[in-house]
Amino acid sequence: MYIYANDGTYKSNVNIYNITQVCSYERNQFSTEGTFMGVSGSLYLLIDTYFGEYLSTGPFMVFERDPIATIKRVNANYIYSKEDGPLVKTYNPKSRGANVSLYVFHINHIIQENVFYSASIISTIGGKIKIDYLYVDDVQGYNSGLIYLENNGVTIMRTSSFKNIYSKWPVPLFYANNNEFYYEPSFYINEFTLSNVQEDGVIFFINSCYIEVHHSLFENIHECFLDNSCKSFSEELNDNFETSIIFFNDINKQSNSTINYCTFDHIYGSMNYDKKNILYI
Repeated sequence: MYIYANDGTYKSNVNIYNITQVCSYERNQFSTEGTFMGVSGSLYLLIDTYFGEYLSTGPFMVFERDPIATIKRVNANYIYSKEDGPLVKTYNPKSRGANVSLYVFHINHIIQENVFYSASIISTIGGKIKIDYLYVDDVQGYNSGLIYLENNGVTIMRTSSFKNIYSKWPVPLFYANNNEFYYEPSFYINEFTLSNVQEDGVIFFINSCYIEVHHSLFENIHECFLDNSCKSFSEELNDNFETSIIFFNDINKQSNSTINYCTFDHIYGSMNYDKKNILYI
């Protein structure tokens, strides 16, 4: 389903309730923007109660330009994507970018076949995504991180958990690739749990922005160190896995992070964080 609206007017209101989408077991070998929903332009969108299973092609939901959307009560199982295929993607902002609120999501079994880096859960290329109660279990990918920010995108995540994460190659789990520094956080996390991560990419990779992490638990991260199966063992050391917890990308750009009341338990790797910029704990 794809919805278009004129830019700048916000005269359209779209409300969708009680959707069931069950697709084929067969994996499609192409990528489509919006396996369930694509939105472009200036409109208000409400989706309440969705169940989906065996979803296959590309990003599950995409939001282009500046829509304002609220998505509630989503259950989705067995999601397959080829190449760039996050669960939710905002991109190509006209002015402010998309403003998307996600509330009560249960996502099980994501498979992502991607030669190049892609986030598997959230990609915010401009705009803002606000998340409450997002529960993800079992992500299997090739070069798969979890959340990606670019073009001054903002992600706010509260009371959520991701567990059982695997990527064949080491890439950052949370990748903040914004190009300008703001004193408001580009990435804010509160009451979050990340557990059982098999790949050995750094947890937080920060280019130029401010992130905050509060009251969160990170446990059993980079478990491939336990059985010597990390792909990084056969590669030259690089920024994707040089540190285990946090890496600041550019010493010439301002970046900092605040981490309060968090627990890091059984985090494997070489160094915990690099010291090029500012980390407040």
